[in-house]
Amino acid sequence: RITRFPGGRLEFGEGALDWLVREVREELDVEALDVRHFYTTEHFQPSLFHSGEVQVLALYYTFTVADIAALPVVSGPFAFTSVEEGPCSFRWLPFRQAPEDAVSLPIDRLVLARLKAL
Repeated sequence: RITRFPGGRLEFGEGALDWLVREVREELDVEALDVRHFYTTEHFQPSLFHSGEVQVLALYYTFTVADIAALPVVSGPFAFTSVEEGPCSFRWLPFRQAPEDAVSLPIDRLVLARLKAL
């Protein structure tokens, strides 16, 4: 089990903003508004989930939603719901107080530190 920021892969022919809007719609069932770029990886990061020569280029954005109460969140970690990709859950993470290991993936940890520095 891992804790990570929501995300996904670009589909062929898709731009970064189209990808973000689609992923938010698919994973959170809301529309992303006021989308702003936050961070793009600036270092080599090998994939932790693929063997061989696969590296990760991660894009992070901030956005708002029209109705925050519409977000499908749970109160604790790993309170799973079923989605096409498998079981997942979404919860609020008070990032200013969150320890570095509150997220599992190396790039997410870096982004969490940048969010805390705001």
